[in-house]
Amino acid sequence: GSIELVWAMDLDLRIKDFRVQQSREKHTDVIESDAFRSKLVGRDLGELRRLLTAGNDDIDVAALEVPASARKIAHTTVLCGVKTRIITDEAFAETILPARTVGLVHRYFPATDRVTRVVAPYPAGAADAMNRAHGAAPGQVDPDTFAIMRAFDASGRPLGVVALAYWTADPARPETWWAVGPEGTIRETLVVGDVDDATRAQFTDLRGADLEALSAPGRSPAGTPAHCGFEVLTVLAGHDLSAPPPPSK
Repeated sequence: GSIELVWAMDLDLRIKDFRVQQSREKHTDVIESDAFRSKLVGRDLGELRRLLTAGNDDIDVAALEVPASARKIAHTTVLCGVKTRIITDEAFAETILPARTVGLVHRYFPATDRVTRVVAPYPAGAADAMNRAHGAAPGQVDPDTFAIMRAFDASGRPLGVVALAYWTADPARPETWWAVGPEGTIRETLVVGDVDDATRAQFTDLRGADLEALSAPGRSPAGTPAHCGFEVLTVLAGHDLSAPPPPSK
């Protein structure tokens, strides 16, 4: 089109930066300014969408603080950011997911020297274990897309795991990422997707919890972030997180 934008995203798929590659539009200088770029950098998909009015036909002028003459190009830029973020997730997930996963392992376990993937991450007995421990059938995460990466330091000591689980209890199926220590305690959580701030906070509040805590009666009602954490930790309990790394090939 008349304007070409190049977007950079971080491991959380938040906007890291963007640049104008080519533009024949008026007021391009406005979107190239540090003031405008700072309004978009660091935003996830939901936050980008909130810069648009209902129906996506205009921008939130108060939030972006652009002159009336630059409204059109500002609107085009935000729409482009939203579309780029959605396309990246939908069309290129399989391509970028391995790199994102390894990057998150190094983020949460900085001493990582070796990363290994668990070949069969969702054990066959996980569903029965959930029934026995919680009295409820599983269904908060997608077994088919569950993934586990183990982290080891240079001496082969297990540092922990990073697990990816798509949260099926939410219609948006956001990614939930879990950094869990070898003792089975949640170290960090990350949600990538269009969920509200209150839900994100509930995932954050799970830091420090273990399976025993989340199995307590009334602690993890179905459909809540706590129940999602319960399922993730139940699956991880089916693996020996303190085992040494597999032999190198």
